[in-house]
Amino acid sequence: MGPQLAVSRKSEVAVVVAPARREWAETNAESFVAWLTANLLRHRVKFPLLEFFALELATFVPRGEQQPLIVALAQRPEHGSSVIIGKLLQLWLPDALAEAFGQARTAITSGATWYHCDQIGERVFGHGLLTAHEDAWPRLTVYLRDDDAWVQRAVGVAVHYATKKGLAAAQVETVLSTLLLHAGTDEHEARRGIGWGLKTIAKLHPDMMRAQLERVPADSIAAPVRRKIRIGLGAADKRRHGQD
Repeated sequence: MGPQLAVSRKSEVAVVVAPARREWAETNAESFVAWLTANLLRHRVKFPLLEFFALELATFVPRGEQQPLIVALAQRPEHGSSVIIGKLLQLWLPDALAEAFGQARTAITSGATWYHCDQIGERVFGHGLLTAHEDAWPRLTVYLRDDDAWVQRAVGVAVHYATKKGLAAAQVETVLSTLLLHAGTDEHEARRGIGWGLKTIAKLHPDMMRAQLERVPADSIAAPVRRKIRIGLGAADKRRHGQD
């Protein structure tokens, strides 16, 4: 096995596509992922290029055959594996959101690392929340009560992503009121994700955040989460003063 490389050009990833197509046709998901690890995942590949590869992958791996591939990728420790999972499942969202969310949840719990959680959470839960709020948010509220703290964290990650990408204010308010109900959790990873989501809302919708905070008891929000909210409000104040 050669040295680890820094891959920063689409042309460097494109040359892997045709061999990957042949490998997929000749082997099973586990062997394919081992080949993919040796030829792509072990290198330092920029995330947009991994997403490009995932789009190419979807042209020769039909959706009905992707589930074992996703399961095998979720077992890999390389960060890029979860980027590919997230992009593949993102393609399911327009007509199979429930199935995409279910597969994402399984991959997050199987991977059990911050990067599986965050990279899949943004690309699947977050993109789903942004593009199909009415369908996505009820499912994500269930995940806020999930037994797995990584899944709970992923909901906060999704809120961060969707809010940053322009989730409508009325939808942000709905999300915020529910997320604050879970801000007192003592699960470390859940606190980190929820705090991240609330910090982004505070930064981009500070008046909404302040109004909502007045309606909840101060001691119902865990101290680490409250610190994140203060950071977000502080960033909003700095931005507002910079515009004055």
